Amino acid sequence: MKPTVLKKALFFVLITFLASTYSYATRSIIAVDRNTGEIGIAGASCTFDVSGIASIVPGKGAIVVQAASNYFARMKGAELMNVGTTQQEILNAMMDEKFHPENQQYGIIQLSSELRPIVYSGSGIRGWHGEKVDMDFAVMGNILPGKKVVEKAFEAFYTHGDKSLAERLMLALSAGEQAGGDKRCGTQ
Repeated sequence: MKPTVLKKALFFVLITFLASTYSYATRSIIAVDRNTGEIGIAGASCTFDVSGIASIVPGKGAIVVQAASNYFARMKGAELMNVGTTQQEILNAMMDEKFHPENQQYGIIQLSSELRPIVYSGSGIRGWHGEKVDMDFAVMGNILPGKKVVEKAFEAFYTHGDKSLAERLMLALSAGEQAGGDKRCGTQ
């Protein structure tokens, strides 16, 4: 295995582990580093398991389906991303009624795209939900006490551009938690 492939595989395993450990917040960050080719997702939830909300398509990008996460919508998006479909076409396919998109929040980012990530929040999501998007990353959340959670997570990721992608993802999760996290969890 080439050193860069091994490095990327280890990065994915680290992020998967960190994102699936117990934490208090319903938010996620999808990001790419177009210089290194790294793709990262970090998510946290007051619920027992956040690992099922995201897919990384190696060398292509990442997809998040949260709120009322739908495995089939996520797998459809990953399948289309794997064959080179555009972000908008992926989102259009995931918006099929059979996936119940109005109850979900989608995030799509591609490594090779010159486009910003796409985030969609369905009208059936309860509580505060929203996103903040930059060129190489997006922070999204739902059932949050307010926009401050997303804004602080965004700010933490953005202002630490000198750190590794993995560090930036974890700093963003921590900042979101400190700003209030998931309103279902009570005082942390």
